Amino acid sequence: MNLRTRQPTGRPPWPQLLIAGASKAGKTYACAEASASDLIERTYWLGIGEPDPDMYGAIPGAAFDIVEHDGSWRGIGQALHAINQQGPSLLVIDSMTRLWDLLKDEAQVMATDRARKKNRGNPDEARIDMDLWNRAKERHTAVVTAIQQHEGPVLMTARLDVVTAMDDRGQPTRDKDLKIQTEKNLPYEVDGVVLMPERGKARIDGLRSMVWQIDKPTDMPDFTVDGLWRRLGLGEKETAPAVHRVVDGRESVTDQSPADRARDDLRIFLNGDRQAMTDAVARFSEMTGGDALKDTTDDQAIRDLIEALKETPHVAA
Repeated sequence: MNLRTRQPTGRPPWPQLLIAGASKAGKTYACAEASASDLIERTYWLGIGEPDPDMYGAIPGAAFDIVEHDGSWRGIGQALHAINQQGPSLLVIDSMTRLWDLLKDEAQVMATDRARKKNRGNPDEARIDMDLWNRAKERHTAVVTAIQQHEGPVLMTARLDVVTAMDDRGQPTRDKDLKIQTEKNLPYEVDGVVLMPERGKARIDGLRSMVWQIDKPTDMPDFTVDGLWRRLGLGEKETAPAVHRVVDGRESVTDQSPADRARDDLRIFLNGDRQAMTDAVARFSEMTGGDALKDTTDDQAIRDLIEALKETPHVAA
């Protein structure tokens, strides 16, 4: 391939921030208030499992469009892609905690259905198998990838809980920690993390910036999103779109067929082992009376194959 390069612009991108707050600490208010900033022209509000923020429209200057969707993971992905096609704007996602809960609940439903079909113990206590956890993480990654493609600032909310701190041996201590309730990798994917343990208190827990560089958690009295943006120089400097190289996950938000999805789950289950896949192709042909695994549209038959392989000795998930 031909090598393509470019020079860095030196211009800061609009940050993608995760605002994690305790109950009633004001994280949703802070997002709605941000839409009133004169740095912003238009705001799209994508609610996931949280009440629509109609009442926050009463904040002086606040203006945002509430994006409607069907509440499914696929509907959320489609809504994000539609938002990204509208051009630069502020994107609010409320909340990422609820998104991860949705994907975990979906995995549990699938695990329960499997147990019921296989008559395995109490279906209500079914264990979520690794392939289902991988599916949930893939789907979360796909949503985060769509968010990263947004041109403009992003605010994501999450729940913040006070938990007991553990020592080096994994034993509880008398100390308390703040824990963000999202998929564990999300805080590493964003440009900054703001913790709001109670109303009126905010702490910058991590920040990616050439203008304001912090080396430890930093309190920010009288926190507002607009104030943070300006502290980062975004009211004075010309910004540039954030550029994220998509390396995986994009296919997860396309209209993939159920059979293709099942084939992907089979590959995940087999850990990419080529010989195991060759054996699985032969096994599928035997189970279906000659059907080809690569061509079948019967997703349930593929899932039956996965279940059969789980019960076969020496096949590791």
